[in-house]
Amino acid sequence: MKSSDAVDRQVGDRLRSQRMALGMSIESLADQVGSTVQQVLQWEQGAERVGAGYLRKLSAVLDVDFDYFFPPPRLLNGGAGAKETTPPRSLLGSAASVEDLRLIHAFANIKNAAFREVVIRLVEAMAEAESEADARIGDA
Repeated sequence: MKSSDAVDRQVGDRLRSQRMALGMSIESLADQVGSTVQQVLQWEQGAERVGAGYLRKLSAVLDVDFDYFFPPPRLLNGGAGAKETTPPRSLLGSAASVEDLRLIHAFANIKNAAFREVVIRLVEAMAEAESEADARIGDA
């Protein structure tokens, strides 16, 4: 088997993110696609490539389109032709934490717009209060 590359890591990141967003355990995913926990871990870490047959199964189990794992490359036209650029960093920083994904998943499931606004204001107030507390400690 060929060694993994940036695409394999991207596929693994997307696999892990969607599994966690659905609140699915790695054991459950492995069972549903007919693989092992160790193999799914290897895929999520980008250490091994996911075969096409497994990608088809993963797409079905994770309720995403096949192309979810492969977003279109960003192209720049230069003198030597089209070149793939580095994708922008995630809004959440490097890799999303379990807490980030849980929060996003829970928030996405709130359908009432007023409730969503209350959650946003609560989180903003908490962040502001923490920032102010940190500033006071720094001034002391």
